[in-house]
Amino acid sequence: IQTEEAAKLFIQGTNPYTTDFRSTDFGHFKSPAGHDKPNQAWTHYAYPPLTFIAAAPLALWQQVTGQVIDIRWLWLALFAAAVYLLVRSTTNWDQRSRLLILSAGNPIIWLFVITGYNDVAMAAALIAAAAAWQRHRWAWLGVLVAVAMGLKQGAWLAGMLFIAATWLLPQLRAHRQRILKAGLI
Repeated sequence: IQTEEAAKLFIQGTNPYTTDFRSTDFGHFKSPAGHDKPNQAWTHYAYPPLTFIAAAPLALWQQVTGQVIDIRWLWLALFAAAVYLLVRSTTNWDQRSRLLILSAGNPIIWLFVITGYNDVAMAAALIAAAAAWQRHRWAWLGVLVAVAMGLKQGAWLAGMLFIAATWLLPQLRAHRQRILKAGLI
């Protein structure tokens, strides 16, 4: 809900990082620290900007049509597209089955899909990055890791590991400049 509200603020020209969310729909969410405690998220938007920028088209759609948006559909679409890319990254049916089970068959990720956490978008970008790596799409690898890092701080570690891999793995070392330049863009 906070990301949906941040996207609405963004398309109105308001900085979500300086906004007090108590006057929005998110303001109804009580603090996880207790009912008598203020919710710190009311005055702090903690996610990187790509999260609400990605949700901005949905917020604009709501503004134009009056229909209520639910960002979970965006995260589900991104996750489904990433799983499709990953499964299609190999022609071996044995590997495809394993990749499908490990990604779409992961019950933990479905908890995030159903509840609408943006971790799904980060995971989708990292899954798509793995597919790009499998297909030797080096520029896409860099872009997708950077997208994951722009969506959620949890991907920063994965980003650092990908950067380290471009120095350590011979397969990636030869394409390091293309991967890192694409990621910077």
